[in-house]
Amino acid sequence: EAAGGIDAIVGWAGAISQHASLLNLFRLQGNPGWYIEAHQYSGLFLNHRLLIVASALLPLLAFAPLFRQSRHMATRYVLFFTLLALVAMIFTGGTHPPLGFIYGLVLEHVPGFAVFRTPYYKFGSALWLAYAVLIALSASALVDWVRGRFYGIHGSRFAAFGLGAVFVGAIVGYDYPVFSGA
Repeated sequence: EAAGGIDAIVGWAGAISQHASLLNLFRLQGNPGWYIEAHQYSGLFLNHRLLIVASALLPLLAFAPLFRQSRHMATRYVLFFTLLALVAMIFTGGTHPPLGFIYGLVLEHVPGFAVFRTPYYKFGSALWLAYAVLIALSASALVDWVRGRFYGIHGSRFAAFGLGAVFVGAIVGYDYPVFSGA
């Protein structure tokens, strides 16, 4: 057991899941490496107020397509990516409470599931994919709204293009610590 049995695997999953709370996962900040002092740029994401507020907007943008009919994607796909995000969040959280008991039970009782002993790195990509698609739908809906709001007014295309540029600028600005290495 000490050299790689199920107890060791559950213990490892617990170590990886230590900071993967639902709040951190909703904000896409459950990476276990971020919470060590020597991490290159996580300090800004965890301590800078503007970046904390921006991370709180991520779940709002991701789940906004649930509340409005999308012109760009069928409702069943929006529901699929929402369900993918929620299920991936449960599995990405690993053994972290409050839903970690599910992951622990699956690890202990499903043969072969032990290959997923590092939950954040195995299931996080499904969460990131779902967020990417859902946030893109939100951005598209906002651009369409701006275009419709200014329809017939000189500069409506400029306003929609400007909003798209604001989104790109917000992404680059939010990821500034990653790009700068600060």
